[in-house]
Amino acid sequence: TRFGIGSMAHLYHTEEIVRRVEAVQSIVGPEVHIFGVSGIETMRRLKELGVDSVDSARPIKAAIYNEILYSEPYGRFGIAGSHFHPSDPKFGPHKMLNQLLVKCPCPVCRNEINNDILKLGVRKYLLLRAVHNYYHVKKMIAGWHEVAEDT
Repeated sequence: TRFGIGSMAHLYHTEEIVRRVEAVQSIVGPEVHIFGVSGIETMRRLKELGVDSVDSARPIKAAIYNEILYSEPYGRFGIAGSHFHPSDPKFGPHKMLNQLLVKCPCPVCRNEINNDILKLGVRKYLLLRAVHNYYHVKKMIAGWHEVAEDT
């Protein structure tokens, strides 16, 4: 009942991905699944096109590279002490964390038992970071859907 388009991961350019998805949608309709989408802006554009679903390694890859994602507002932050340097263009000094920014509502941060997602070098905390990141990516996508329904 659905058509899948994969892998978009190697394209990196939102406009090229959108062009290809629109071409497929013109033949099979809007109800498609897109494999390999990592860009938040790309996900937003695909949602606007009426794409049914996407899959993404974004939350786990961000966790592996010691990134913390937040959804309100969207932000990417490096973990202080990780391999990112203040001169790295992705993370200025204001984008490095040594503590969480807010009281996060995700299931990992709500559970105060041994959930230090800023701890480096331990697989358990990397996986907890991935769940935290997934929560925020999912929350952003769900929020776009709610906004679209309200307008």
